[in-house]
Amino acid sequence: MYEQTVWISVVCVLAAMVMLYQSWASHRWGGLVSAGFFALFALISLRTSRAQFDKHARVATLDKMRIFKRSSFRLLFDEISDVVIETDGLGDGPAPSCRLSLQTNDGSRLLTDGYSSGYGNYVVMRFAILETLGRPVSDAVDQSLRELIRSRRTIDAISLLRSQKNMDLTAARERVVQLRRELARKD
Repeated sequence: MYEQTVWISVVCVLAAMVMLYQSWASHRWGGLVSAGFFALFALISLRTSRAQFDKHARVATLDKMRIFKRSSFRLLFDEISDVVIETDGLGDGPAPSCRLSLQTNDGSRLLTDGYSSGYGNYVVMRFAILETLGRPVSDAVDQSLRELIRSRRTIDAISLLRSQKNMDLTAARERVVQLRRELARKD
């Protein structure tokens, strides 16, 4: 799994170069400030994440690169308890924006920083990772639904049910209320 935002940085650098050229050609130096902001944004938005799952060594490695910082961590497959699809709840469309995280006893480890659309793609990636880890695959929608309810994001949970299970509003609301009661009894 690989995520990068290089294209945003390239566009910002190109815009900064055009502004620099226009300032130089017209001898108006006010454009240097705008060019500087574009160059700064190019640096800030430059980030990559790469996750590798070595089935033979049973190790997951995550490498992240930020503006001036690089981090890396390794997890044994046995340390990973689940793969969670996190939703941002901010999307206006029928499908939420998502990202994956690895659940461990020490907490959650994000595989990517950014959210992107395509819930179905994240379900496929989650299944593939769980299969690589040798774990049973549970219903991803149900798992995401439980996470949303635990986070007290009722509207997002109802929206997820409506978009992924084709439920009407009343049925989705009743399912969320029922699941909230079940989770409260377990906790």
